[in-house]
This record gives sequence, structure tokens and C-alpha cells, in this order.
Amino acid sequence: MEKIYLYLVKRNKTDAKVIGTLVSPHYIQTGRLANLDELGLNAQERMDLIKVVQDHRMEWEPWVETAANYQILRENMLKRGIHAPPSANSPLINFAGEITKSVAVKLNKNKTMTRRMN
Repeated sequence: MEKIYLYLVKRNKTDAKVIGTLVSPHYIQTGRLANLDELGLNAQERMDLIKVVQDHRMEWEPWVETAANYQILRENMLKRGIHAPPSANSPLINFAGEITKSVAVKLNKNKTMTRRMN
């Protein structure tokens, strides 16, 4: 089982906040979370997530990433240029759900961009 981390990143990549973690047997590619309804959360968790994202929408962007533990997530954030990864003990929401296979397929769809070389 992999942990799916939902987090907010400042647009200038100086700071990050963990929104919460979900569990999934499927890998999800790292990327911006454009549609919050794709996560398949129950109504209360979805409303809490929407509220957090709306409260921070001016300077922060929601991201989703799969990592086995927090240390790997932190290393990945540092490699991508996020200067101040968040504390592991500070999630904004405690999610109880699990990501299903259909949700993982939706989140992984069209994330890879290819470029044709001449």
C-alpha cells in the first residue's frame, strides 16, 4: 500500500503544507490537482478539501503525489525545488478513505507530455 499525499505548494515554491494522506494500492503520478472531485472522497471530506483549497487559492496550488513514507516525499519536494517542505505532523485534514483503481486511472490520465525531436 502506497501513501497518497495531498499538499499545497506556494506558487513561487518557497513553502508547502500537507493537506492530508490517503492510502492506495495504485501508484499516482506527481502533479497538480486540477479537479478535486476526481479523488472520489465522501461528501464531508470533499467539502473540507474544497474549503482548504479555496482558502489558500491566491498563493497556493494543490498537488498530489505517491510516496512510501514522509522522508521520500520530502526528498522529492527538495529535488523539485520546493525550499521548505512541511512538517510530517501537521496535516490539515485527516482522511479516512482509500483511492480506488478507477480514481487512480483518472488521476494518471494524460500526465505525460512528449516532444517530437527533429
